[in-house]
Amino acid sequence: MTDNDKTSCNEIVLGAWLHDVGKFAQRAGKDCYCSKDLEGQLCRLQKGGFYSHQHVLYTEGFLQKFKDCLPGEVNATRVIRLASAHHNPSSRDEWLIAHGDRLSSGADRCSHLLENIQDENKEIVKFYEKKLTHLLSTVHIHEKQEPRMGYTNLKALNGKAIFADPDKKTSKEQYQELWEEFEKDFTALKGLPLMEFMRALDTLAEQYWWCIPSATNDDADVSLYQHAKTTAAFAGTLYRYEANDHLDGTELDAGVSQFLFVNGDISGIQRYIFDLKTTDQNAKLLRARSFQIWALGKIIAEYICEKAGVSPVNILNGAGGRFLLVLPGTEEIRRILPELRLELETYFVKEFGGKLFFILSDGIEACSSDLHLKNAKVLFAKIRREAERAKQKKLQAYIETHGAVLTERFEELQKYGECSCCETLPSPDPGGMCKNCEKLIETGTKLVKEGYKILLEPSPLGHFGEMVRFVKEGDPGFGYTTQYVPGKPLMDLPYTVPLDKNGDPLLFEKIAKLSTGTDKIAMFKADIDNLGLVFSSSLGDRVSFSRHADLSRKLHYFFSGFYAEFVHSTPEYDGKIYTVFSGGDDLCVLGAWDTVIRFASEFRKKLDAFTNKNPSITLSGGIAFGSPSLPVRNIAAEAEEALEAAKKRKDQAGNPVKDGITVFGVTVGWAEFDECLANAEKIIQYIRDRKVSSGMVYKMIDFANRAARVERGNVRDLLWISNFRYMMARNIKDDVVRDRFLGFGTPEAIRKSRIAVSYALYANRKGEEENNA
Repeated sequence: MTDNDKTSCNEIVLGAWLHDVGKFAQRAGKDCYCSKDLEGQLCRLQKGGFYSHQHVLYTEGFLQKFKDCLPGEVNATRVIRLASAHHNPSSRDEWLIAHGDRLSSGADRCSHLLENIQDENKEIVKFYEKKLTHLLSTVHIHEKQEPRMGYTNLKALNGKAIFADPDKKTSKEQYQELWEEFEKDFTALKGLPLMEFMRALDTLAEQYWWCIPSATNDDADVSLYQHAKTTAAFAGTLYRYEANDHLDGTELDAGVSQFLFVNGDISGIQRYIFDLKTTDQNAKLLRARSFQIWALGKIIAEYICEKAGVSPVNILNGAGGRFLLVLPGTEEIRRILPELRLELETYFVKEFGGKLFFILSDGIEACSSDLHLKNAKVLFAKIRREAERAKQKKLQAYIETHGAVLTERFEELQKYGECSCCETLPSPDPGGMCKNCEKLIETGTKLVKEGYKILLEPSPLGHFGEMVRFVKEGDPGFGYTTQYVPGKPLMDLPYTVPLDKNGDPLLFEKIAKLSTGTDKIAMFKADIDNLGLVFSSSLGDRVSFSRHADLSRKLHYFFSGFYAEFVHSTPEYDGKIYTVFSGGDDLCVLGAWDTVIRFASEFRKKLDAFTNKNPSITLSGGIAFGSPSLPVRNIAAEAEEALEAAKKRKDQAGNPVKDGITVFGVTVGWAEFDECLANAEKIIQYIRDRKVSSGMVYKMIDFANRAARVERGNVRDLLWISNFRYMMARNIKDDVVRDRFLGFGTPEAIRKSRIAVSYALYANRKGEEENNA
């Protein structure tokens, strides 16, 4: 690819990114960006002149005003022309953006791309009132109740703005307020080199366009941000595929497989993150390894894009070490994919010694018609199946080339033994720590410190410390910031860490002492149920790449940006909850045991509010408890078992329902969980008021065990109910308290009572110890 080709491709990508910025300006009523004779322009529109939609007038006007902000490596005049001509293209490159525009929306529009201007003019007064439908409020899994539609707040992106809003209308004044902020922040891009400009533009566009509908028809459920981004990805891919100059609009739909959709996946994440020795560095290593997975996923995705000659905008979505790329379906790409697979597998073997693996699929070919609404569902199914097939060939390229024995690694281990920290990689000296662990400990420290920016160097692949560097904000280098800054790319990290008075992270032993009662920590692991169905069938026939990407990003907003803001802004949780990982569709937190339990309940309620109580978006979770000195891997294994038990929850008819939590060995629905917590608080108070003894409460666990044995067929314990009633009547004198405890005297109630009883006993443990001292 020549330098001229690279420049031309970048101009197309940039033009596609900005092709619909005029929609934003138009809805804000920024007529100053149009010609003084707007009426004359509209006459030309109706005659089928250069423009075919009003918003392109605003696009051209905005870019003309701010052309000095565009990077110097591109021809600004050409970028403006490309961005403004997508509804009436007259050259090959203009056609590429026009076609990318259609593919992004998944619409099968007529080939001449012209729409009825009279219809658009009829809506010109009220079109700006149309709010973006909150996509997560619309997804529907068969057998679930129909969802109630919610809408997106027209506000800059932040944790509180992401929640579904019942109000379906907005105003021009709201658009104007948002536009003024966007316009001011756009000027911060001035002077940035091309690649830095593109990264900062991505953040800027998401900050302000995430809440704007890309279209104001009945299906206004795709954001302007996702539409612009996928348009840029498809247009750039088409340019890389088509090197000739005689292409016209009809040939773009000729059935040629111009696209190759490739999955990347880091495997072994859970085992890698939690496989730690019990040391005072665990807290730093946990968050550093979690961050490392995120950073490696982004670095590798960009590295593949660089090798394929496409922009990072071709990363259609990515979270949790997984990503989906769209690449040109050329012979060159098919040739380099096996080479990249071997290179990446070799890199992971050397860097992680078999604890982490990388999987790169062969890709699924697709032509333009495969991306249309009527065919996209089939294409996504093929992409998912190909990703699963690739997992079955883990490390195959490496083993076929290098063999299964790590001779070089074995010799290094023989010299000084294994690293004292990870116990996997060779130590540089006797009893020493490998460079990887040293870097991770440093990373874990800086992740929670303010005043740093994060530099990512995707190429060449090297040690983590060489590719990811933390530098102070005033130091040279273009890096990611952890809070939104105009002109900078954003890395929205979800990490919350309890700190001491000096601003240093608390050890797990200190966090445990923040608990009520017994000094224990708890781990809460949770994720969205039926995620495959949510992304495959819940959209019905509305499946498109923009919607698919929007679903992924909105879930990430909740599990990353909102989660961190929620913890920090809630005094009950701030300083007591430690984030292991959170993002994509799942989270894992550690903290004071009682704080974690209450957080789990509240977090589920927040998810309901986020999705407008959509019955198709549910959460399963598991909580495990342990001493702060217990290896993290042990607590994590128990939390994972609890989560899996919650995933197997069934209703009374035996149908799987999930949407519950397992804690203290009992699985219940979230509403039942809240009832259990309310009962726990009452039992705690009864113990403190000496209306019931701790010993009496403890015996309820024995009754729960006897009831469980009866369910398994043990007839010896059939008398547990009568024994239970006799004991309650004999030992509890207060009528109100006795009646409450007698309410636990059924098999189902006594099973669930274990949660309330265990919670109460844990909470009263310290008080008992003080009384017995």
